[in-house]
Amino acid sequence: MKYFKSFLTLLLVIFFGSFINMVFASEPVQAPVFEDGEYWVFRAKEWDWISSSSSALIGDYKVIYKSGVFNIYIKDTMQEIRSGPILSHFGKGTAYGGGECFLDFPLAMGNKKECKYEIVLVGQRDREGKLRFQAETSALGMEKVAVQAGEFDSVKLLRVDYDGGYGTWQFTYYYSPQTKSIIKYLYDSSLKSGKGGKRSIELVAYGKE
Repeated sequence: MKYFKSFLTLLLVIFFGSFINMVFASEPVQAPVFEDGEYWVFRAKEWDWISSSSSALIGDYKVIYKSGVFNIYIKDTMQEIRSGPILSHFGKGTAYGGGECFLDFPLAMGNKKECKYEIVLVGQRDREGKLRFQAETSALGMEKVAVQAGEFDSVKLLRVDYDGGYGTWQFTYYYSPQTKSIIKYLYDSSLKSGKGGKRSIELVAYGKE
């Protein structure tokens, strides 16, 4: 009888623990509040691009939040740069339709959101000189994700951008409420043609100065 009661208690603990985790996992993730001095270090890689670019993201980049602004630096030299893809990790910037196309808070599990944007690509222009994309972003659920900065409960998001004739771009990324940022990001522009650039960005450190 004693062992039965212990076993029953264990089952109840597991059940209620799972229930509480399920409730929290279903709660929408709210927008973070940033504080001066918070910083993040991201490691970026790019490969399979058709042409090279001076704006390619390769190496470590440090982001420091101060007075409402995200300042981005090449970590080794602390040279300040502008980078839309890195700003996207905080739901900011203008790259690929802007930060809200990546992180449109609150992030509700199972929800799909759409956004539209225009860009100009040399050699691939319509009569107005623009390409029009429609993006669909889905919040797929919570997952534990391990990166160099640690292991975090994160929202997995899948974003697919469609253009009538140019191609299909896919972004798979994970947002952590603990770090207030995307911690892992993969961009793939080869889905339609089988050829195209890829980019990965991963959080390697974060904290407050």
